[in-house]
Amino acid sequence: MKKGNLSSVTLAVSLVFGGNTIAANPCIDKSRDFEESETYSVDGVDTVRSKRADQLVMIKIDPEETLTLQNTNKEKRSRVIKSEKGNIVFFGGNLILQKSDDSTNYGDSDSYNRHFIRVSEGALLTVDTQSTVMEGSVARGVVLSGMGLFTRGFTMNVDRSTIAVSPQRTFGADVRPYGSLNTKFADITMTAGVQDPKMNGIRVWHGGRFAAESLSLQLNGSGSKNLEFIDALYVGQGDESKYKNPAEQISVSGPIRISIQDAPNARGCALALLSNRDYSIAGKTDISVSKTKTAYGLYAFHRVNVLDELTMDFRDNTEAIGIRAASEADVTAKAANIQMSGGITQAVYLKNAAKVTVTDSLTTNASQALVGIDNSAADIQKDFVTLSQSEISAENDARIYINSTKKGLVQFSGNTRISDNGTIAMHVGSGTADKNAYWNITDRSQLTELSAAPGASLNFLLTPALLSSLGPDEAVVSVKGSSPVLLHSDAGKSSCITLSGAALNLKAGDEIRLINSSNGIALNDLTNRLAAGTSVSELKRDLNVESVKSLARVEKSELTQDDYDLSMKTEQMLIAKIKNRRPSKDKVNDQTNVLMLSSLSSAAALFAADELLIDSTLKSRKGTRQPGPFAAARVGGYELDVRGDLDETIVSGLLGYAFKLQQSEVGAFLEMGRGTYDARSPTASPIGHVKGDGKNNYVGVGIYGNCAAAVDWLHFTGYVKGGMIRSEFDVPIAGVKAEFDRTSAYWGAHAGAYGEFQLTKTLKNRTFLNYFYDGREGESYKAAGSSEVSGATFHFNSLNAHRGQLGTLMEYQYDRRMHPYAALTYEYAFKADAKGHAQDRYGTLVLNEADLEGSTGIASLGWTYQNYANTFDLSIGLNAYTGVRKGYNTQAHASWKF
Repeated sequence: MKKGNLSSVTLAVSLVFGGNTIAANPCIDKSRDFEESETYSVDGVDTVRSKRADQLVMIKIDPEETLTLQNTNKEKRSRVIKSEKGNIVFFGGNLILQKSDDSTNYGDSDSYNRHFIRVSEGALLTVDTQSTVMEGSVARGVVLSGMGLFTRGFTMNVDRSTIAVSPQRTFGADVRPYGSLNTKFADITMTAGVQDPKMNGIRVWHGGRFAAESLSLQLNGSGSKNLEFIDALYVGQGDESKYKNPAEQISVSGPIRISIQDAPNARGCALALLSNRDYSIAGKTDISVSKTKTAYGLYAFHRVNVLDELTMDFRDNTEAIGIRAASEADVTAKAANIQMSGGITQAVYLKNAAKVTVTDSLTTNASQALVGIDNSAADIQKDFVTLSQSEISAENDARIYINSTKKGLVQFSGNTRISDNGTIAMHVGSGTADKNAYWNITDRSQLTELSAAPGASLNFLLTPALLSSLGPDEAVVSVKGSSPVLLHSDAGKSSCITLSGAALNLKAGDEIRLINSSNGIALNDLTNRLAAGTSVSELKRDLNVESVKSLARVEKSELTQDDYDLSMKTEQMLIAKIKNRRPSKDKVNDQTNVLMLSSLSSAAALFAADELLIDSTLKSRKGTRQPGPFAAARVGGYELDVRGDLDETIVSGLLGYAFKLQQSEVGAFLEMGRGTYDARSPTASPIGHVKGDGKNNYVGVGIYGNCAAAVDWLHFTGYVKGGMIRSEFDVPIAGVKAEFDRTSAYWGAHAGAYGEFQLTKTLKNRTFLNYFYDGREGESYKAAGSSEVSGATFHFNSLNAHRGQLGTLMEYQYDRRMHPYAALTYEYAFKADAKGHAQDRYGTLVLNEADLEGSTGIASLGWTYQNYANTFDLSIGLNAYTGVRKGYNTQAHASWKF
């Protein structure tokens, strides 16, 4: 049994008026049995206490009952449980501990010593209850100078959001020197007080011990600007030499889930492992840090071994670092996925003599994937994938190795930078045919070792600024190491060098210096170094150059492989030399593809509205509603199969009134909903893709009918509706932030039929055929440009979408009230495309269209309920989608008969 969090108001009422409460109780300092559920409240210093070394207090709770222990003392240092010298044991049923911080004076020092539990040095507390829950607003939940053993784990909910007069450094659990916390699981949720300066989920002092099978720490700064530090698991530094086996004192053998949020002026750290110990994390680790000043996922000074997947998600922090290793840190992780958005982002940062090793894969979208300074070292032994443009940097004597085993997948977009005596060695790909290995080189880069495996690509993304920054003997990539750059020209599996660019004015005879290697360039084998003048035409691919002329238009120049040479100018320099220049031509800016995805997002929102009305009808009792009011709601997330990415979360609602006309049903309804979405253009052009986010809000009215046919098993359905939809979409196009906000009318219609068949006494089938039409009027928007890029006017054509559905539903009549059901539906959208055009000072261009045409499969499970009086119907269901629309939704529908 796991108790939920109580609000501070609810807790206060419970402490004063709790059911079955025995008021003015004495402290429990002897063994006692509780055979019934009871709330035992004490106004003294301790509710349960053991003071003598030879004292054992055993509290037995009936296995089916719950004991709630409260301490209501407001004036003194007080606890619910204190084991001072002896031992206290709880076993049996469920245990709840409640304690509030009731300070009335600002800076009340006693609030520092109000706890759920305090165990002194040499004492022992054992909790072996079915469940253990602690709830309240104390600054320090559990303080252990002795041993605390929770054989079945514990849950702690601390909400200090209403505490303003006693600012404290708050802890869920505080494990002191010689203290020990051993638990099956720890599930701690904390909300900071407005004046609290620091917060720790669990703090372990030097010499303290902590072991758990799983760990969940959820810390909320509640927007406090006074909070300076917020750490989930903090293991502090100190002299460990006098404590026994310090390397064995910290372990988590199962999954870890940590969330830190809403502390805008604080340093937030999920795992601060600073003391000199060996740390072992055996389960999956999931970390989320958002809205802090400085965010860390893992901060380590010594040996840390992460044996399973390490996932980190950073959002809206001023600065964020996924793994920060310093001092003598030696961090080893199997696989790390570090996603970061907003502010300065670094996936891995190393300093001093720290080492970080990732044995399987590192995936990140940080602006700096790896940063090493001093004498640190990072070894990414196999896969290295960046999801957006990034940088690798090695300063001083730092060493960074990418795909050091040469057995991994490298998909890197960005540049490398070396200063002083830094080392960066990168091996692009493993030669495996089914792995698309590449390095998209976006800026000047320095390395000490470089190789491209068979089938791997070095893609040079060129700009005028990049080329103009090169000195006479400099190249885009500079390699200064003891080994030559190694490329491959094996038949069918050669390394490939591609060039693309933006705003390049290339002429016949121009040279592009690509690679300068101090020890030359070798082909297929390190001993086969290429001589000056050697052609490597077998490695080259077509060159595409695009220049932005307006938000909607780019000028494209194309050079085929025959239009330039790829050769060794010297023994160290690989160049591309332009032979012929083809005339340029204008084309639509592929980044505008994202606008058509925005248009399609409104269609997806309207699809959800269509289905809510008809789906709730077909899956209600008897396929009809009660005469009277009805309501329905649906929420779901969808990944739409389009060119690019379009993910949308949609919430839909419906209110209506149904009437009975003989055997038929008619009614009117009001529909409303909201969709939020992220869209990314599919372009692979030199100017790159763009991402945007938006929302759709709609409201409309309609009338519907569900009519019985002459054949008693056949029914026909239909509706017509109309309304307004408000769309807002923000996206940067050609580096110019544009806001596409518009309001337009929408309309829709439906026609369908279903047959209902009683297969057996308890099994019923409903087979249905549906047609849906949705329309939205055309929209226009004028987007301003910048000093460098001209603006444009965009027009979205009217949207017209047609879909058909064929499905069947099986309903099991479990009893008179409860009918579970399962359904399968096939949907085909045979017309659902978004089109448009753009106009700039150069003329008119047709935008690239996008569509939602194709098949979708839908699987549904749910149940319907009808009360004995037949005056209330309720249905709840879950729908899963695959195909053009992938995702899920849940829905509920209720109707009343008066």
